[in-house]
Formats: sequence, structure tokens, C-alpha cells
Amino acid sequence: MNNTDSSYHYIASISYNGSFYSGFQVQKKQDSVQQQLENIILRLNKKKLEQLYKFKDTEKLRIKELSRIQFAGRTDSKVHALENLISFSCYKRYEASKLINIFNYYLPNSIRVIKCHETAEKINPRFKAIERIYLYIFYRGSLFKPFIQNLVYINYDKIDTQKLQQCLNLFEGTHNFINFTTSLEKRNPKRTINKAKLLEYKDFIFIIISGNSFLHKQIRFMIGTALMYSQGKIELEMVKKILNNEKLDKFQDSISSSIFVVPPEGLYLLRVRLKQDPPFSYESVEELINNLFYLTNFQDMYNFSIEKRN
Repeated sequence: MNNTDSSYHYIASISYNGSFYSGFQVQKKQDSVQQQLENIILRLNKKKLEQLYKFKDTEKLRIKELSRIQFAGRTDSKVHALENLISFSCYKRYEASKLINIFNYYLPNSIRVIKCHETAEKINPRFKAIERIYLYIFYRGSLFKPFIQNLVYINYDKIDTQKLQQCLNLFEGTHNFINFTTSLEKRNPKRTINKAKLLEYKDFIFIIISGNSFLHKQIRFMIGTALMYSQGKIELEMVKKILNNEKLDKFQDSISSSIFVVPPEGLYLLRVRLKQDPPFSYESVEELINNLFYLTNFQDMYNFSIEKRN
């Protein structure tokens, strides 16, 4: 790539605390994760962009390539990510480690670039991703409440976790999730849920849901529905009817229209898998936590792991 008009392409894993942002995607009058990242891209490519702006009528695509990122997950306001994938281009080559340092120097502490590497061609993570894994966290204790109130859903109501898992099982497979979204987009509402699993650890409930893609607020609708069933507020047969788009009686219809949508602060984009990535395993809490450490490089940094309990 010694052509002066060539670009060098990169893909990076990022994590962020969504509490501080109106969502991932750029907003007109509010701060977003994407805007923060693109501020760094503009800084990296400033010299070349200044040249291209002189020919902006003919260099629109090149300007866009050197000023915008592409991403795998478009998380909502207050939703977090332990790993989202982004791709971007630079007009000159950087060592991946240097790029990580540059990003993390200028980014706010609520956003971190964890991993980065150069790619032979430009990759759009949105279309290359084969699986997106989300994590939802309930907290039922009090000790850590002051420190994690915007990072989990604090819920002291009685929850039957067996019934919660029973309802989550219904969502696995391919279904029409038109009743589990607020989106008015003309998108195919059929989605495939690879797995919906509940794990418990002390005062925490973890719910992991994986699939290729999701509708707007779909996961929060699904978990809210399962939560209502676990608390005896709706029957399992009604959930099946809603999922199968069957006709409801007036009473059922009034309940279905008020399905609880769990709040965003407990939701995390946990991992984005590309074709070459190994499966993310979470059959036990220990396995989940160890994989989280591996994902974020904490294990390398602190030489720490969770030993399996007897």
C-alpha cells in the first residue's frame, strides 16, 4: 500500500459505560459513543482530510471513509457494551498498539478501546457478525447498590428463577418478534434466538441471550415478559400466544399491551462474533466470568481467574 490514495483498515473491540450517552449512534444535539470515537478518527486523519476537502465534490466517498466508523451494534441510550466492534480507516499506517494508546488517551474514561488489528480490506462489522451476545444483569442485594445503580437493574421483587428460565426457553429458535419491539421500521420481524440462559451468583441474576440480530428493544421486551411470568402476572400460555401472534381475548390484550420492558441500565452488548471467532461459552457462572476476563484482557493484565467451586 504505497499508493498515496490508499487507506489502511482496522477493526477494534471497544467497551463503554452507556450511562453517559444518548446511545451509540450519532445524535444531533446529544453526546454519543460514535461521536466520541469519530472525533479521534478526525484527529488521526486531519492532515489528509484537509487536502480532500478542497475537492469535496469529487472526494465524498474518500472523506466519508476517513471520517466515519462502521459498527456491529447500535445500542440504545443507557445500554452498555463489554465488546462492540468498530472498523475504521486511516490514510497512513499505525501499529495497532499505538492506535489503542491514541484512542484511550483522548477518549473519556467511559469508553475504552480494548483490542485492535489491521485488516487486509475494509470490513463492515454489522454485516460480518454471525452472532451478537447480550447480557442482562439483575441485582437483588444492598451492599453494592450505591456503586452499581446505573450498571444493573436493581430489583427486590420476588423472582422465581425456574419460571424465568422456563419462559426464556420459549424464545429460543426462530420466531416472529413483531410483538416484542416498539420499532416501526419495515424490517423482517423474524429473528432466531440461539440461546437464552439464566445464571445465578449470590445477589446477581445473569441472563445471556444470543442471536444473529435483534429488533429495537427486543431483548428488553423478552426479559420483561419472562419476568412478569416469573412473578405470576401473566400465564405461560399467554406468552405463547403473543409469540405466535395468536388472537387474544380482551383481558389478555389489555395485559399484553402493558408488558413490562426492563430498564436499559442492566443491558450489555457482551460480545460480537465474527466467522473466525470461537464460540463464547457460558454454561456456568465461572465460565462466564473467566470468558469476560479473557474478552477484556483483564486476565492478562491482572493474572486473575475464577476457580471452579466444588
